[in-house]
Amino acid sequence: MKKILMTFVAVLAMAAVGAKAQDTVFSYTYQGQTLYYIIDSTNNAMLVAPMYPDVHADTTRIESWWGYAKPQGAVVIPDSVPFGGSYHAVTSTAPHALKYCDSITALTLPSTLRVIGQQSFQGCTRLPSVVIPDSVVDLGIGSFYHCTGLQSVTLPEGIRDIPWACFSGDSALAAVNLPTGLSVISEDAFRECASLASVNLPESLTAIRNGAFLGCNSLASVSIPGSVGTISDWAFGQCGNLRHVQLGEGVDTIATCAFSDCYKLETINYPSTLQVIDSFAFQLDSMLRTPLILPEGFKMLGTEAFTLNVSLTTAYLPSTLKEVGGWAFWSCTSLADVTLCEGITKIKRAAFDHCMSLHKLILPSTIDTICDYVFNEETQLDTLVFRGSVPPVIGIDVFPDYHTTLIVPCGAAPAYRQHVVWGLFQNIVESCTGIEELDASDGISIWAEGGRITVEGAENETVLIYDVAGRSVRNEALPTGIYLVRVGNRQAKKISIE
Repeated sequence: MKKILMTFVAVLAMAAVGAKAQDTVFSYTYQGQTLYYIIDSTNNAMLVAPMYPDVHADTTRIESWWGYAKPQGAVVIPDSVPFGGSYHAVTSTAPHALKYCDSITALTLPSTLRVIGQQSFQGCTRLPSVVIPDSVVDLGIGSFYHCTGLQSVTLPEGIRDIPWACFSGDSALAAVNLPTGLSVISEDAFRECASLASVNLPESLTAIRNGAFLGCNSLASVSIPGSVGTISDWAFGQCGNLRHVQLGEGVDTIATCAFSDCYKLETINYPSTLQVIDSFAFQLDSMLRTPLILPEGFKMLGTEAFTLNVSLTTAYLPSTLKEVGGWAFWSCTSLADVTLCEGITKIKRAAFDHCMSLHKLILPSTIDTICDYVFNEETQLDTLVFRGSVPPVIGIDVFPDYHTTLIVPCGAAPAYRQHVVWGLFQNIVESCTGIEELDASDGISIWAEGGRITVEGAENETVLIYDVAGRSVRNEALPTGIYLVRVGNRQAKKISIE
């Protein structure tokens, strides 16, 4: 009676959608499990839900197994099934085929399988592991979404794209072997896989898309190959235990919120190819202590990019950056050494607000605009050096008060004193010596000659030299480039070796 009802419902459903005759749903029992199939247009079999094709992504509508006994325990999908007097290879699973079959405890996929349809195994919450056979070349959207008991997955070498939400919400997933030829990890692919402790990213990878590893709280370190180029929005956001990130040469963009809310992130490198750190990229990363030394060629620092990075002490912003983003370093309370290179023209709203350790800053002559509240609350500058002879445009409440010593170029003091805002500074002095220290390192001389940097006047202090990638280098046979010299715990000078 049930088979007659099933056939009758299937025929009515097919008539409604104009399905072909060979699309009639039929059942086949194999190793004690009854599953359902159709014969597709290639004369191969497709695993389907018994309500096919009247199944929907919207779970508030008719469930794909409504009125039918769902498979339980160990399920083996055969390589072929009989229909119409012959056997047909099982080459695909239809969308929603075993959706919410939450009593499956083991799954064997056929060696003939090539395509896994979208949401085919969604909500199979008791499935502990799956080996996807080498024959599979195409995974569907959300195919293993919210399989909360899934602990390990083996993917075949033929897979080039892990699609949207494929393993999203698989909170027990601790291990996944990615194929060496993988090109794309799509949106939310491993989102909220809270047990995923490590992931191998192949060198063939070209894209890590939005939210790919969002909320993977067990992920401790990640090495991203340069072939990726762009680390997309929220790609590793809210990875609460992520501590170390290695970016390959070739990465050029860290997009919005890419590493936001990674509270334990300690170290990251900034490759020479990096051009963009977008808005909120590292916000709330309170343990990030790697010096922010951005390469020449870097172009964009977005809004709130490093907001509340309370462990960040050093920032070097190159000449190719034109604007410092609004609130970029808001409440970076340990930020003490900031280098703004010639070429930067604008500091946006509240960029260094609440930077209470920032006591001296040199502004390049190219600065023409300082926006509202840049140094306002709790940023107690002792000394502000401005290399420009013409006072820049200044916003409202840029400074909490005007007790800071303002040092300007020789002959420029009258222009500043006559300015409606700059003239409020009580101590405006001219520098006519040409000395360009970046902090209170009076009496220290630094110069480069013959591939070596010489520092005089710092005999009792530790002197360290860094390249633009933030790596400490030996002071001998230094190649052409830009270096930062630190004296004690102070950044003393940027110097070039030609």
